Amino acid sequence: MREATRGLNQWRQRDQVHDSIVAGNRVGCGVGIGHVAGDGSDPIGDGLRGRGSRDGSHRVAVIKEPSAQVGADESGPAKDYGFHTRGNQTGFKSLWMGPEHPRCGGVLAAGMLVTIEGLDGSGKTTVCEQLAAEYPDATITREPTHSWYGEAVRQSVNTEDADPVAELFLYMADHADHLSRVIEPALTANRLVISDRYIDSRYAYQGATLAGTLAEPVAYIKQLHAPITRQPALTVYLDIDPETAVERTEQANKFERLEHLRAVQENYEQLIAAEPDRFVRLDATAPPAELAARAMAAIDDRL
Repeated sequence: MREATRGLNQWRQRDQVHDSIVAGNRVGCGVGIGHVAGDGSDPIGDGLRGRGSRDGSHRVAVIKEPSAQVGADESGPAKDYGFHTRGNQTGFKSLWMGPEHPRCGGVLAAGMLVTIEGLDGSGKTTVCEQLAAEYPDATITREPTHSWYGEAVRQSVNTEDADPVAELFLYMADHADHLSRVIEPALTANRLVISDRYIDSRYAYQGATLAGTLAEPVAYIKQLHAPITRQPALTVYLDIDPETAVERTEQANKFERLEHLRAVQENYEQLIAAEPDRFVRLDATAPPAELAARAMAAIDDRL
């Protein structure tokens, strides 16, 4: 009992510093007490009555799930950066993450590319900012980039009469530079890469822009990108209706007008239908913290 109480006090102290907020609950990266022991009837006590070692082999926390029935123990090695659960009490479960998990500042066994997509005003940038805080060693990036290629893209976006085909190739030049300069090196270093917009934005937005110029614009853009691009492992799609998007953006540029966004949304829906396993759809009308938490859950599930 004294050991469990001492462990609980240690956990509470570190809770303030190391824990991360996920959907209003805490998932800890700060306490490593070895493998969890016990029969599962007392998730907190069982978690703290492990070997009592702070060797960092597993990170332990408690997360409340009011309607969830927690399954049996599923243990893993020290370098396993997945989630594991223990306990059979409805309402609570203990979770632990190995130190290799990116949420604990670790490095993946292999790089992974995650992209955040959605209409303008869906909250992509806000979500990416919160993900940057939760994955401290991840490479957080965006398209258009902040390179001179990206600046050329932005000039085109703000030019009403820019040629849509020329604009597409500006986007492609920025994408090629982004891959070689940022994404590929990070993936080679086994980093988690999170990009605010990526190739699906090109398919959806430039596909809509070129609809009156080419017979099958999305297929054409995909064909152009195929030899040079890198497919994401996961795409989080922030779902919002075009009307709400227009209200949020106030139609700041030509791509944010209602009719254009409706066409963009149709293209996104076709992309999701073609690759349902790659996309995770999230309701972008949720509060920002909740939306970011759901995005984190989707990423952690793929990790």
